[in-house]
Amino acid sequence: MTEQDPSDDRAAGQPPGHPAGHPAGQQPPPLPPYAPPGAPTPYAPQGAPALHPHPGPAVPYPPQLYPHGPPGKPPPDSAMWAHLSALLIFIAGTGACCIGFLIAWIGPLNIRGKTADPFIRHHGTEGLNWGITQIVAVAVFGALTGGSIYMAEEQGWPEWVPAVPLTAWGVHLATSFAFAIVGCRRAKNGVLWSYPRPVALPFTKP
Repeated sequence: MTEQDPSDDRAAGQPPGHPAGHPAGQQPPPLPPYAPPGAPTPYAPQGAPALHPHPGPAVPYPPQLYPHGPPGKPPPDSAMWAHLSALLIFIAGTGACCIGFLIAWIGPLNIRGKTADPFIRHHGTEGLNWGITQIVAVAVFGALTGGSIYMAEEQGWPEWVPAVPLTAWGVHLATSFAFAIVGCRRAKNGVLWSYPRPVALPFTKP
């Protein structure tokens, strides 16, 4: 390493030891602030070079979550129970006393009527429509099954005819139960979600 000759600075019109490239009597610009590793990095003051670019505008809140704004806390379990209560009442009530399909709407109606929160009322309405739809489905498929059995025994229709409404009824029940579970998960995750219309006919609105 060679020493710098002070005469070079004098030749350039600068005092000895002054950084090259800056006029004599003028201080170089301050370096931007440095944050040690692991420490929060502050933004540089106005007019100074920034260490990091500004993160930009906030990402819009997902429209499918809480249309009335971010909740600030996890969604309450009441929205999930609007679906789960209807499903459990249907299964347990039908297995115990054969009337569960008639009262599956009681749980969602109770949850829906005790709150003014739009999110909970939406899911309560969906669960209520699901429960009412099951009553309609049992009445329709029950009538078709009973009528096809009568026609097969009394009118000589093929014996496989009653299997058609019974199979359709089974498919409807399996689909309804599957979507009820989906509704529980969506409500638990804070998602504004609705049943497909064949599973929950729109008898009521939030």
